[in-house]
Amino acid sequence: EQSTTNGASTPSSAGLTRGTGIAVIDSLQMTLMATWPFKALPVLGLAPGGKVAYAVVPGAHQVLDLDQINLSTGRIVGSVQIPGLNTSGIYSNPAVSPDGSTIYFSNNNTLYTFNAKTLALTTTVPGIGLVNLTVSPDSDYLYGATPPCNGCAIQYSLQIVSTSLLEVVGTIPST
Repeated sequence: EQSTTNGASTPSSAGLTRGTGIAVIDSLQMTLMATWPFKALPVLGLAPGGKVAYAVVPGAHQVLDLDQINLSTGRIVGSVQIPGLNTSGIYSNPAVSPDGSTIYFSNNNTLYTFNAKTLALTTTVPGIGLVNLTVSPDSDYLYGATPPCNGCAIQYSLQIVSTSLLEVVGTIPST
């Protein structure tokens, strides 16, 4: 059984199946608002205001795409291929600055910044490879975890990146 709300398909919970797509959930009411099929299981980052999300989507031949999604319709309104190949299989979520202007993303030990309106690549910083990204409320810092490392003495750490310098300014090791 399905109904349509704002052009999005809203199935009953009995009709849900596992697959690829995005589920929109009202976190206050804990109800499923909509589901949208997607070409692969994306890693999401939400823009301030809740009207736009950014998805990193794995594609064929180790390519990753950054998609801009209108959350009112579930439609992709912009897309760009992320530079390089995802040879490690480890990449971050897209993290959006609180003012909504910048998207941060990390893949293959490289940090990328994108203009959130145009999806244009603005900066490439080799040597910063992080996962689980988040931006501080004042936009001054980007926080991320180092990915797993086989044979390393410290398996994980939290790194603090200055968003103005785009360099690591602090590390908090795991215990």
